[in-house]
Amino acid sequence: MSATVEMVAQEALALPVSGRALLVETLLASLAGETNPTVERAHLDEIRERRAAVRSGKASLVDGTEGLREVRAALRK
Repeated sequence: MSATVEMVAQEALALPVSGRALLVETLLASLAGETNPTVERAHLDEIRERRAAVRSGKASLVDGTEGLREVRAALRK
């Protein structure tokens, strides 16, 4: 990995969750080529709604490993 990419990655990881999510969306869109503005808007609205739910206490964040464990357990039932 180049020094520039490593530096950008470190800065990106220092962003809050909402900032990292928006960055991921932007980077993925750049790989996929042109995006549908309606779909892009829907994704951004969803991100904002989820962020608001976490900030208001209506929802909570779950660690990825824990989330996968819970999903796998639910699928076994």
